[in-house]
Amino acid sequence: MYFERYNTSSWKIKGSCRKTELERTNMFKLEHPRAIKPQIHPTAEVSPLAQFGAGVVVGPGAIIYDNVIVGDRSFVGARVTLGEPLAGYYRDPGYENPITRLGPDSTIRSNTIIYAGCELGAEFQTGHNVVMREYSIFGDHCSYGSFSQTDGHLKVGHHSRFHNNVFLASFTEIEEFVRVYPFAATLDSPHPPCGLCRQGPTLKRYSVISAYATIMPRVVVGEGAVVGAKSLVAQDVPDGMFAVG
Repeated sequence: MYFERYNTSSWKIKGSCRKTELERTNMFKLEHPRAIKPQIHPTAEVSPLAQFGAGVVVGPGAIIYDNVIVGDRSFVGARVTLGEPLAGYYRDPGYENPITRLGPDSTIRSNTIIYAGCELGAEFQTGHNVVMREYSIFGDHCSYGSFSQTDGHLKVGHHSRFHNNVFLASFTEIEEFVRVYPFAATLDSPHPPCGLCRQGPTLKRYSVISAYATIMPRVVVGEGAVVGAKSLVAQDVPDGMFAVG
């Protein structure tokens, strides 16, 4: 595949799919410094109601829906979807997409889908193939690893990090400086599929959730507490304690 022409956003791409990794990286070098103006790849689909800060880069095949606001110097990778419409889009003729906000200096890597209504703070970054459902709210300096998913309607504090394949259920509340390791999960219903009394767990600041751990609904993991690998946590963990089993 060859792209020889410039578009109005000053992308210039040369080369084929048989290039080395270094050469493929060089294919996407920009002709102008990122601080000048937004640069949108010619294959991206972008709503006229989307807003871009200075120096934003949007990669090949990205889809950006109505009412998306992308902060300065953010990078939106190949085939990323921002502002994925909610269920009402498919049945309500008067549907209006909620605002989706991506903070400055953020990096959204390829194949990630971020639903409408999400608010992601400054320097937010994802791995690849992340799914973030509606009204997921993250503070500044957070990262969310490859193949991870949020189920929406949750809140995460500043400086929290999540490794690959993490699942965060709806109504989960996470404070600042929390670490969650691969394949850990939070749950929100004590007796699924009933949704009448859904409530996610709370992870207090500085808590650590190890790989493959499961945190049950309504549980509070205390400040500085550590949950061991493959643990099933069904009751509160006091501050500073280590829970395993």
